[in-house]
Amino acid sequence: MAREWVDKLVNGLKELGLSYEVEENVRIHIDDLVIQVSESGDGYTVTISVQLPPSEIDDVGRYVESYRKALEIVSKLSGEIVYELDTSLPDYPFLYISRRYSDPNKMIEELLSALRR
Repeated sequence: MAREWVDKLVNGLKELGLSYEVEENVRIHIDDLVIQVSESGDGYTVTISVQLPPSEIDDVGRYVESYRKALEIVSKLSGEIVYELDTSLPDYPFLYISRRYSDPNKMIEELLSALRR
């Protein structure tokens, strides 16, 4: 993947010591969250995946903590928030929280700043 924005983001993730993988998109792993950064058409999207509890909730605190972390991160990003609920696998429902960017540098700057602890 020779896209300049990917290299810049990966360098920042390395500096922060975060776990990530690069394929078609960049996926960042923070505890139970997966943050996917992708390029599509005329912009860039940061999407945080939060697993929601299935019918039988075994550890309420884990789900609450994941949702809290996701909201903390997304609150530090700019742009309109888009929510998508995926219940295609009933035992593994997910909430996707996204922000769109037109400027990759602004996206990277805000995301890396949000991921600093």
